[in-house]
Amino acid sequence: MIAVYLLVFLCFGISVSAAINLSWGSKSSYARVRSYTNSYNDTWVNILDNGRSSWNSSADEVTFTTDNASNNRIYVQSYSDEWYGVTRALALESGKYLKKFEIEINFRMINIDTSNFKKFARGTVAHEI
Repeated sequence: MIAVYLLVFLCFGISVSAAINLSWGSKSSYARVRSYTNSYNDTWVNILDNGRSSWNSSADEVTFTTDNASNNRIYVQSYSDEWYGVTRALALESGKYLKKFEIEINFRMINIDTSNFKKFARGTVAHEI
């Protein structure tokens, strides 16, 4: 199983990487997420693309790509909760390999808590991926 590393970009431009032991990971060095280009405006497509690019440029061994056939989704919405983003494992293979997931980005909280919306949003996306 490939180790999962989370890459966090703080709103001040400082990058921090942290290894977290999760009980699941990727069986492959590639993970696919459903294409979102038709779901969001250009600003959010750019933020999502840049967040994926930040993740893919990190030292992690899993590359995220978009694919219209993928069951994995990224949702950008206004949630009443007080988190910036969350990743949910929806299905595991053999109890340890991530088979299906969804990522939720809470633009309401990001908008409230930052002075550099695009940078903070990109960091949140990279962190959740």
